[in-house]
Amino acid sequence: MKASSDCDSPLRFAQFEADLSEEKLFKRGLPVRLENQPFQILAALLEHPGEIVSREQLRTRLWPNGTYVDFDEGLNTAIKKLRYALNDSAENPSFVETVPRKGYRFIAPLAASSSENVGTRTFPAASLENVGTGLQSPLTQQPLRAGWKPLFSPRTIALVGIVSACLTGLALLLARSRSQTPAEPEFSKLSFGHGAVTSARFAPDGQSIFYAAAWDGNPLQLFSTPTSSLAARALGIHGDILSISRDGQMAVLVDVNNQYPMRQGTLAIVPVSASSTHKLIDDVQDADWSADGSKLLVAHWSGAACRLEFPIGKVLYQENGVWIGSPRMSPDGRKIAFVRHPRWSDDAGFVSVIDLAGHKTDLSPLFPSVEGLAWDPSGSTVWFTASQLDTHAGRAIFQVSMRGKLRLIRRESSDITLHDIAADGRVLMVRESVKTGVVGRIYPERKERDFAWLDNDLPTDLTSDGSKVLLSVQGEGAGQHYLTYINSTISATPTLLGEGMGTAISPDAKKVVAIDSWVPPPPSTSQLVLFPTGTGQPEELTHDSLSHHWAAWFPDGQRLLFMGSEQGHPWRTWIQNMDGGSPVPVTPEGTAGRWISKDGKLLAAPDADQNIWIYPLDGGQPRIVSKLAAGEEIVCWSEDSRALLVFKYAVPAEVHRLEITTGRRRMLFQLAPSDTAGVTVVGPVLMTPDARSYVYTYTRILSDLYVASGLR
Repeated sequence: MKASSDCDSPLRFAQFEADLSEEKLFKRGLPVRLENQPFQILAALLEHPGEIVSREQLRTRLWPNGTYVDFDEGLNTAIKKLRYALNDSAENPSFVETVPRKGYRFIAPLAASSSENVGTRTFPAASLENVGTGLQSPLTQQPLRAGWKPLFSPRTIALVGIVSACLTGLALLLARSRSQTPAEPEFSKLSFGHGAVTSARFAPDGQSIFYAAAWDGNPLQLFSTPTSSLAARALGIHGDILSISRDGQMAVLVDVNNQYPMRQGTLAIVPVSASSTHKLIDDVQDADWSADGSKLLVAHWSGAACRLEFPIGKVLYQENGVWIGSPRMSPDGRKIAFVRHPRWSDDAGFVSVIDLAGHKTDLSPLFPSVEGLAWDPSGSTVWFTASQLDTHAGRAIFQVSMRGKLRLIRRESSDITLHDIAADGRVLMVRESVKTGVVGRIYPERKERDFAWLDNDLPTDLTSDGSKVLLSVQGEGAGQHYLTYINSTISATPTLLGEGMGTAISPDAKKVVAIDSWVPPPPSTSQLVLFPTGTGQPEELTHDSLSHHWAAWFPDGQRLLFMGSEQGHPWRTWIQNMDGGSPVPVTPEGTAGRWISKDGKLLAAPDADQNIWIYPLDGGQPRIVSKLAAGEEIVCWSEDSRALLVFKYAVPAEVHRLEITTGRRRMLFQLAPSDTAGVTVVGPVLMTPDARSYVYTYTRILSDLYVASGLR
C-alpha cells in the first residue's frame, strides 16, 4: 500500500525527512529502516498534522475489510516500531502523542522540503463540493475578454461532444467489467480452542478432518471432526498427525522433542479408528504415505544429518547443514516435494522437488520462512506457505509449477500455514499468530520479568555476572535480516549493534562476535564479524571458505572458538585467533561444541550420538564423560568447572546440573511462562555459571483451523 498525500515534496520535521510518495524515511540524509505498517501510520499523521487520527481510521488504512488480525496488538506493535524509529517516547513525546481513548496526533512542527516553500507546511482540506462536479476553480472563474470569439464552430463542438460521450460510455463499460472480480473464497472454521493447531489432514473420503492441537496449555493430542459439523472428538493419542493413507492408516509422530521449527519423534502407525498404535522408527522429523499407501516417505535424523528416505532406509537426499521439512509424495508417486532448510533451527528455505532417482531441483527462491506444503490434485503444481523477502507481511499461500513459475494465491495480515489439499481442491489451513517471548530472572531478583524487544527475539548470550543479555532479532521487526542488540538487564532499551546473528559477548563486554549472514546466497559462506558495544565500526574477522555457524570467546578475550564446516563436510570446532589468521580444528568432523570452562582449559562438545566429549585445549586426550538425553542441550559450565548445566527443550524446560565425573544429575529449575496456552516449546536457556541468573525464550502459537473453498 502506497501512502497517499497531496504533497509531492518530502516533509521535514526535526532531523527527519519523510517522502510519502516513495514511502521512505531519512534522518540527517541517511535512510531509516521502517516497515510498511509503521510508515502508513506516520503518513496518516503527517497528512493531518496537529489533528487526532483515530485508531479506527488507522485500522481502516492498515487492514482493509475482510482482513483477519488482532487489531489492537497489531496497531500497538506498529506504533511501538514507529516511535523506536523516531527515537520518540510515549511518556514524553516529541512527535507522536497518544490521545487517550481517541487516537494519536503528530505534534512536531512540519515543513516541506522544497526550494519554493521552506516555511511551515499547511494542509488544506479537500472541498467535497467541487470534487467531480465539473465546476470551475477560482483560478478559472474570470470574466471573458471583450471581443473574444470561439475557436471552434458550434457544429465542431457538437461533434466533439458526441465522440466524448461515446468514449465516456466505453470507459464506464470497461471499468464495470474490471470491477467484476472473482468471488471471494469461503472459509469454514473448524477449531475453537485457545492454543496451537500443529498439523491437519483430510480423511481419504474428504468429509472428515484429523488434526493435532494443544489447547489451554495441555499436551498435544489428536482430534477428528466432520467438515459439516463443529463437534470435534479427542482420540486420546498424544502426538502430531503427518499423513493418512488411502486405506485409513494414520502416520503419527509421538514422543516428540520439539526444538521449533525442528523436531524429532517416533513415527507410529494408527488406524483412523484409533484402536492401536504401532511404533516404527525414532528420530523422525516428518513423513508421508506413498500414493498407493504401501510405503512411507520420511525425513529422518541420523545424528546431526537429516535425510530424505523413500522407502524407509533408502536415502534419496542428504546435504550437510540442511534439514528437511514437509516432504509430500506427488499424486502419481513419481516425485517428492519438500522444503530444503539451509540453516539449523531456522525455517528459511527453498521449495524443492526430487524424483525417485535422486535428481533434485529447487523450484523456488529462498524464502525467509517456509512452513506447510501440499500437491494440488492434478500433481502439476505445489502449493506452500511462505513469507517473502521484499515484504513485511506474514506467510502467504503460493503456487509453483515444475518449471519454477511462482504465483501468489492468497495473502492475509496474519500468518497462514497450509496443511492439506483435498481431491476437490478444498484447502486445509490455519490462521495463526507466532510470537516468541523472552523472560528471565536476574539475581538478586526473585521474580521473572520480560526481556523481549520486538516480535521475534532470540537471546543468544548472557554475561557471567548477569548484567547484559545479547538478543538476535528476526521476523517482521527486523525486515530481511537478523539484527543484533545488546541490552543491560537493568535498563529497558536495547542498543542495536548491526546486521547479523550475534552469538557471544566478550569477557570485557566491549565487543560482540556475530555471524554476518545467517543464510548467505551460494557460493558465499557465513563469516565472523565483530561489533563494538560502544563507539567504533564493525570489523570483519574472517574471509575464508568455511561456513561459520556459532562462535564463543575464550575467557582471556584473545581467541575465539567457533563451530563451522568446510564445504560438504560435517561440523567441527575450530580455534580462531583475533589477528585473523587461519583457524585450527579442535574436534573431529561430526563433533562440535562451544562450551569452554571458566579457566579456558576444557571444551565440552557433543558428538552425533549425543555423547559429551571433554577436550583439553592445552593438549591431552579427549574423553567421554556422559550423554545428553534426547532434546537436551548444554547451557554452560558450572562455576567450579566440575559440572555442566544442561536443559531440555520442552514445556516446561528442565535445567539439570550434570556432574562430569560421575554422570549424576540434579534438577535445578523447571522454566515456563505463567500462561502456557499455545506454548509449543521453551528454549534455549541461558544461565550464569553460578545458576543464580537466567534468561530463556519460548514460542507461542495461537491458531484457528479452517477449510477453504474457492482458492485459485
